[in-house]
Amino acid sequence: MDETVFESQPASGARWSDLDAARLRDYFRLHMPRAESVETGLTELAVASGFATVSAGQTLPTIAGMVLFGREPQRYNASWGITAIRIRGKELNRNHVVDRRELTGSADALIEAALRFVTDHMQVAYQFDPTSPRRTEIPEYALDAVRELVANAVAHRDYQPSEQIQLRIFDDRLEAQNPGGLLAGLTLEDVLRGGIARRRNEVISQVLHRWGYVERIGFGLVFIQQRTRELGAGAPRFEATAARFVVRIPSNNRGAG
Repeated sequence: MDETVFESQPASGARWSDLDAARLRDYFRLHMPRAESVETGLTELAVASGFATVSAGQTLPTIAGMVLFGREPQRYNASWGITAIRIRGKELNRNHVVDRRELTGSADALIEAALRFVTDHMQVAYQFDPTSPRRTEIPEYALDAVRELVANAVAHRDYQPSEQIQLRIFDDRLEAQNPGGLLAGLTLEDVLRGGIARRRNEVISQVLHRWGYVERIGFGLVFIQQRTRELGAGAPRFEATAARFVVRIPSNNRGAG
């Protein structure tokens, strides 16, 4: 199956009632204010927007619909969550895991939970200016870059494999690993340059952009590079294989434990 249409398939085992109708109404009222009637045409709007599809006379949630507006998305596919881990040291060692959380919920809830996890474990240094009574906070990571990183992982992951997004914080770096390599015909240089119009999950990406979780569609990795360098942490590293995509952001307080 074409990777770029998988999000439009019916979510296996899910029914229309598994979508949060109130959130759908709010979304359409905000982003489609000219729709004739959100109340009477909710299913039609959902189908037209790619959040639902009609199969055998039934209106069913699509994968994109469940990821974005599902009441309990991981009830239907546990791999749609995020595993967040804080590890002491610089290597992946299960004996050094000090915090592990299985993050669940719709796409926006996942992003917010991931940001809370990073905030809980992020160090903040302070710089004092002798000419001023105020101190300057220097965060370990730029949170807007972390938000973009996680949002990009949720938006662009391959939802077919039974594999979760992995968010890991080491002493010297933060990294996110999501299932799915680059789309056929794309290179790492292409996506790092930005502006690529092809997306694996067009519907999910567009909604996350409208919700304000991604800066500009197609320029997320450019933004991550810019903000990380501006903070003074150095350049992030990117790795693309056939099965996954990994981003590593260096700590601005490297080696601190």
